[in-house]
Amino acid sequence: MTFVFVRFLVLISLLSVAKEKSQTEKILTDYTDEEIDQLFDKWEENEDEKDPDDYAHLKPPKQPNVQFDLSKPISNVDDMLKQSKKGRRHHVIARAGQSSLFNANIHTQRYMLDDIRAIFVIQDGSVAWDVKDFLITQEDCRSVELEQKTYWGPGASAEERREKEAKTKKEEEVKENAFKKMAEMQGKQEL
Repeated sequence: MTFVFVRFLVLISLLSVAKEKSQTEKILTDYTDEEIDQLFDKWEENEDEKDPDDYAHLKPPKQPNVQFDLSKPISNVDDMLKQSKKGRRHHVIARAGQSSLFNANIHTQRYMLDDIRAIFVIQDGSVAWDVKDFLITQEDCRSVELEQKTYWGPGASAEERREKEAKTKKEEEVKENAFKKMAEMQGKQEL
């Protein structure tokens, strides 16, 4: 039933367009079923031809051209990461409030993970390091996580720091042991 209704609407819209082009063409009652089917097929063909602008939001954003001076040694990894994230969306996980960021004229979107942790979404990733620098100076900030590194704020307790460092050390040992086992297995396969 709905197919017939849709077909009828398509026919009416096509006929109104055709009538606008020329007043001397057939009227609705003069069309045969075969002609109606042909008009319907033409309409579907035109609908299949999509405008490329309809898909512009699906294309990845144009990446900025980041130039590194390879003649100079890399002295600060954070500066290099900051340059590489320019123009890209980036996330910062922090244990602090957003109101202080807004007051510092740094615009972010905040998503609360729990009562004291939040993810801050920053449209320009190079600003993430400025956000980190600002947050770790706030009294209520416990920590900021950026690029898999934890930066401690004045609100962090010594116990919290020890727990995080022990957890990080344990994770690194697990990774190192996994790499050793993979290397051993690769060595056995080569023999």
